[in-house]
Amino acid sequence: MLGAAAVLAVPAAATGTGPGDGARPAFNSPADNEAGRAAGGASMTAVLRAFPQLAAGILMAGVGGVCWFGFSLGLAVLGVELEMPGALIAAGMSGYGSASVLASFLVPVVIDRLPRMRTMVVSWAVLGLAFALIPVAAPNLALIAAVAALGGAAMPWGIAALNALISEQTSGAQRRTAFTAEAVLHSGGTSLGLLAGGAVIGWAGAGPVLVARGLVQILAAAAGLLHGMRAPSRAGRIPRERTATN
Repeated sequence: MLGAAAVLAVPAAATGTGPGDGARPAFNSPADNEAGRAAGGASMTAVLRAFPQLAAGILMAGVGGVCWFGFSLGLAVLGVELEMPGALIAAGMSGYGSASVLASFLVPVVIDRLPRMRTMVVSWAVLGLAFALIPVAAPNLALIAAVAALGGAAMPWGIAALNALISEQTSGAQRRTAFTAEAVLHSGGTSLGLLAGGAVIGWAGAGPVLVARGLVQILAAAAGLLHGMRAPSRAGRIPRERTATN
C-alpha cells in the first residue's frame, strides 16, 4: 500500500515526439527511431538483441529468480532434515537480509565508479558461490548466517549495475521495455522456481539442490560475461545525444 501511494505521487511523463518530451530514444539510428514511433513502442526481443549487455544482465537476473527456491525452500527443508526445523532458514535469511540492507546504503555512493558488466557478473557469481557453500556450513548457524550474508552483500551491486545500464543505454519505449523485461523475467522466474522447487527438492534433496543452484548461477554469470564481451552493445558505438533534458 505504501508503494502504491508513492507511485501515485510520481508525475506522469509527457509522450510527445519533440525535444524534452521524456520519450527520446538515446541510441537508435534515425530509421530505428522512425520505426519505433510508428510502432508506438519497442518489442522485448528487439531491445534485447540491440543491447547484448542488457540481455546478459537480465539473463543473470532471470536465472537468479528461477534458482531462488534453492535458498528459501532449500534452507527450510535442510533444517528439517538436520532436525533443526526453522533454525537454518532463520539464520540464512537473517544473514542475507541484514547484509543486503547494509550494502544498499553503500551501493549508491560508488556504483557509478564501477564497470557495469563486471559488477553484474561478480555479484551473481558471488551469490551463487555463497549458496553452494551453505550445505558445507550446515548445521553451524553462525557459518550459515555468514555465508548467506556474503551472498546478500553481493546482490545489491548486480541489481544496481543492471538498472544503471538500462538507464544509460536506453530511453523512452526501449527503457520501459527493458525494465519490464527485467521485472518479468526475475519475478516470473522466482514464481516459477517456487512453484516447481518443492518437487525438485523432494526428488534430489535440499543439500544437492543448494549446490546445484549455486553452480547454475555461476555458469549464468560466466555465460553473461561471454555474451557481453563477444557482442558489445550497439548503443556503445553510437554517441549519446545530449539535450537539455539530460
